[in-house]
Amino acid sequence: MKYTILGVIIIILGGAFAAEKLLKSKVNPEEITNMQFFEPITYISYVETGNNAVPNDSMSAIRTQFILKLIHEYRGQLHITGTISLADTAIKQKVTDELELTIRSATRYGNLYCMKPTPCIDSILQSRGKRFGLCTVSVGFTRKRGNYGIENAKSRAKAFLRNGWDSEETIPLNSSLFIIIFDAKEHDVAFFGQSYKPEHPLNEDLLRKRFVEVFHGYFNLK
Repeated sequence: MKYTILGVIIIILGGAFAAEKLLKSKVNPEEITNMQFFEPITYISYVETGNNAVPNDSMSAIRTQFILKLIHEYRGQLHITGTISLADTAIKQKVTDELELTIRSATRYGNLYCMKPTPCIDSILQSRGKRFGLCTVSVGFTRKRGNYGIENAKSRAKAFLRNGWDSEETIPLNSSLFIIIFDAKEHDVAFFGQSYKPEHPLNEDLLRKRFVEVFHGYFNLK
């Protein structure tokens, strides 16, 4: 069965895995040097009617620029020495698929022991003579003014009529961030961190705060 990053968003926003914790291997942060940064993967959606989230390219582009600014700001502390941009569409899709499987495994099992192999990501790093690669997947949505109030009222009414059974909470906003460090030498994930907040995905200050929080306990960014 083939999944998409948007499929991952649906599962996470549905409450399949709401806990936020970092997962780390035996690799200490001091060992991570000369790390490569893969171009960001970003999916920001806009809800205009109902709860129908429609991918928005302009919002996604803004969020991507925020991520790039953060990487530039903290590249020294993260030991990032190069950026990997993928021009080949087929390879880019393979990387996206491997990232999706990694996120699914981490959020489902809550550990690094059930991770699937990532041969494409590993081979890209190895072809450049590099061991570590940092990937970011940034997702979220915002709503048209007034939409949340309408949908929240519907949700409450439905919950009342069903006496609380089979009711779904309406989420006003979402800003989620996944950060993964791949270890091509060990064919493993060295670090997995995530942030899930009911915040506006285009609030740059909040995104910076969450970016720093994701790394806390591994790279203590300042």
